[in-house]
Amino acid sequence: MNILSGILSLAGLLFLAWLLSKNKKAIKWRTIITGVVLEGAFVYFMLHVPLGRWILKHAALGVQHVLDYSQAGVDFLFGGLFEEGTNVGFVFAIQVLSVIIFISALVSALYYLRIIPVVVRGLGWVVGKVFGTTRVESFNTVGNTMLGIVESPLLIRPYLAKLTRSELFTVMVGGTASASGAILLSYAQMGIDIRYLLISVFSVPFVAIVMSKIMEPETEESVTNKDVTMESAGHTNIFEAISEGAVSGVKLAASIGGLLIAFISILALADGMLGIFGLDLATIFGYVFYPFALLVGIPVEDAFRAASIIGTKLTANELIAFQDVLKIQDQLNPQTVAILSVALCNFANFSSIGQLIVGLGSLAPSKKNQISSLSFKAIIAGTMGSFITAIFVSMFI
Repeated sequence: MNILSGILSLAGLLFLAWLLSKNKKAIKWRTIITGVVLEGAFVYFMLHVPLGRWILKHAALGVQHVLDYSQAGVDFLFGGLFEEGTNVGFVFAIQVLSVIIFISALVSALYYLRIIPVVVRGLGWVVGKVFGTTRVESFNTVGNTMLGIVESPLLIRPYLAKLTRSELFTVMVGGTASASGAILLSYAQMGIDIRYLLISVFSVPFVAIVMSKIMEPETEESVTNKDVTMESAGHTNIFEAISEGAVSGVKLAASIGGLLIAFISILALADGMLGIFGLDLATIFGYVFYPFALLVGIPVEDAFRAASIIGTKLTANELIAFQDVLKIQDQLNPQTVAILSVALCNFANFSSIGQLIVGLGSLAPSKKNQISSLSFKAIIAGTMGSFITAIFVSMFI
């Protein structure tokens, strides 16, 4: 996609967000323009500036090294299951879901050591100053570069009940536009290029604020913009932190495994039923999401198949969508694979509505009704946020 086409696509995407805005007159366009410009500068820096490419390359190598270490536990537990002559190839439950357990334990340890809170606090302060957003919502969106829908709000748990509607929506969109560290590395383990995954998650503060402040602009007086204290995880020592992180990872991996079994089977059933009428979900999704595939810069020859995958991600989840990408990546333009790697890298799917209502709602019971009413809108905003990054990648790749 050339620069002019990219600018027009961005304008179209922002116009769609504006149409969904609760209060169009209250939108602070300085915040929106600042976010879009910084996001574009960030993607350009990472893809075109030698220093940016060096940082991205070495960050990707570092992530790969971490992934390699996760294999030690798998090898110990499953022994020679994958040795030569066993005829056992790639097993998703072992080689992908096991990474989640390791990363969950690692993140818990980093949280206990105060490394994550210190980084989030520092970067969140900068984001708040640049965008003119409150400290609590800024801290949360920065936290979403490493933490998921429910994990990041834990950083600001004492303040959740005091959030304005706009602040709460920003917290929700930060979650739906992101992919937690544990899940992110599972995408990489599947075979998705880690460079584009990193660009996607580090873009979360920019795109989440842009989309949330268009769709739900601030109209109330915030009471959370004073000095903010990050909540402690409450672990006695690092061993307890690692243990609880591992247990949380097991629960998360089991939940993901269960959801995959359920959704893949239901999608297969739906395809079987549609087959009676000579239809299938891939075709339906292809037609419905075709305009959005073109909007983010997918080449015309790949747009229909890409649209189908985007539809699968929105209705099921991103893991199933990434599996679909990997199945046909040899038939796709490399640019298409790069754009999809960014566009699909988020939790913005219908199954996440439950996580928002139950998970986030349990952290702030007084806000549960408001969370329920905003959940579907947060899924749309998270999807469109990732589309902003995808458009910039298509412009600069």
